Amino acid sequence: MRSMLVGLVLAILVAVFAVQNAHAVTIQAYFWTLPQVSLVLVILLSALVGVVLGALFGASQMWRMRASHRQELKQLKAERDLAVGAHQAALKETEGASKSEEGAQPPPDSPQ
Repeated sequence: MRSMLVGLVLAILVAVFAVQNAHAVTIQAYFWTLPQVSLVLVILLSALVGVVLGALFGASQMWRMRASHRQELKQLKAERDLAVGAHQAALKETEGASKSEEGAQPPPDSPQ
């Protein structure tokens, strides 16, 4: 909610700045020229390109983090399954050993 509010305030500030600079300018970039373009359009288009590029960069980072999270989760589940299996095997061994010890011991002597 807070980031949306900050974004809205920044968008309003950019729009006010663009409207205050409404005169025509000539844009020159490398080997081409755009004569008499409204500065409002240049400012708003530049802000829009920045927002789109920022969103794409943020989305790509999010996708990478999600993929990494899924991989780590798979690994943790596999390790958990191994640990549970080892624990269950140890319990069975312990139960089997205690049963064999009970059968191997002679019955206790009755008091005389």
